[in-house]
Amino acid sequence: TARDQLGELAESFNLMTASIEDLLLQAAEKKRLEEELRIAHEIQMSLLPQGPLGVPGLSLTAICVPAREVGGDYYDFLRVDDRRLGVLIADVSGKGTSAALYMAELKGLMLSLSRTHTSPRALLIEANRIIAEHLDARSFITMTYAVIDLQARTMTYARAGHTPLMSLPHLAEGQLPSSRLVEVLAPDGLVLGLKLDDGSMFERLLEEETLSISDGDLFVFFTDGITEAMNAGDDCFGEQRLAQLIEQHADLPSEELRERILRDIEVFVGDAPQHDDMTMILLRIDSLETAQPDAPVLVAEAG
Repeated sequence: TARDQLGELAESFNLMTASIEDLLLQAAEKKRLEEELRIAHEIQMSLLPQGPLGVPGLSLTAICVPAREVGGDYYDFLRVDDRRLGVLIADVSGKGTSAALYMAELKGLMLSLSRTHTSPRALLIEANRIIAEHLDARSFITMTYAVIDLQARTMTYARAGHTPLMSLPHLAEGQLPSSRLVEVLAPDGLVLGLKLDDGSMFERLLEEETLSISDGDLFVFFTDGITEAMNAGDDCFGEQRLAQLIEQHADLPSEELRERILRDIEVFVGDAPQHDDMTMILLRIDSLETAQPDAPVLVAEAG
C-alpha cells in the first residue's frame, strides 16, 4: 500500500491483471458467438435444397455463398404437382442475421403458396400481400419464380424486382455456335414487401410471361451478388461478362459451368472482400422425351 516505486508497480500489475481478465472474458464471449453463428450457418444451409435433384428431362445445379456466416439469399425447387416444377430465387435486402431470419420465414411461405398457386404471378401477388404485413418497413425482397412444365414444354415466370433471368436457346440445326447468344428476360414487377398501398400497384405492374422450351435450352437465375461482385477498383463483374461466359462455355456440364463462372468471378474480384451474398441456379433442358406424360416430377431432397 506504500506510495513508493514498489507500490506504483503493484498498482500497475493489478490494473494489468484486471485487463487480462477482461480480455479473456471477451475472447470467451467471441468464441461463443462464433460458435452460434457457425450453427446458424449450418441451419440456414440446411434450408436450401440438399443432395441430387432428380427431374426427368432437366439438369439442375445451384450454389449459395453468403457474404457473412448467414445471409438473405434463398433458392428452392418446389414440386407444384406431378408434372410441374417451381424454380425460385430470392434476395432479402441487407445481410447478416436479420436477412437470414426473413429468408427462413420466406421458405415456409413459399412451400405453402406453391401448393395452392400454379401461376407465378398469382403466387407473387399473394406473397406480397402476406410479406407486406410482416416485413420491417426498411426491408424488401426481390424474387423470380418460374414454373417448368415439361409435358407442355413451357416455362412460365414472373419477376418481382429481381435481377434479370438469362436464357441461352438451344443450338438449332445448321446454326453456328458463335451465333448462339444469351437473351436477357426481364418482365416488369416491383419488389415484395413495399407498403405503398393495398398492393394494387404491385399487382398492376407485375407481368407474367410464358415461353416454349426445347432440348438444349439453358436458363441462369442469379442474385445481384454475382453481377455486382466488385474488385479492388470498385468495378463490377457485370451482366455482360456473365452472358459471355455462358455463351462461350454452354457446352460444359452444368456443374462445370457453375464452377467456371465462380472461378472467373474469383479471379476478377482478386483480394477484394465479398460484399454481398452470391446465389446462382443453372437449369438446362436435357431431353423432353424423357418426361413421359405419366411420369411424376421427382424432386430428391434438395441440391
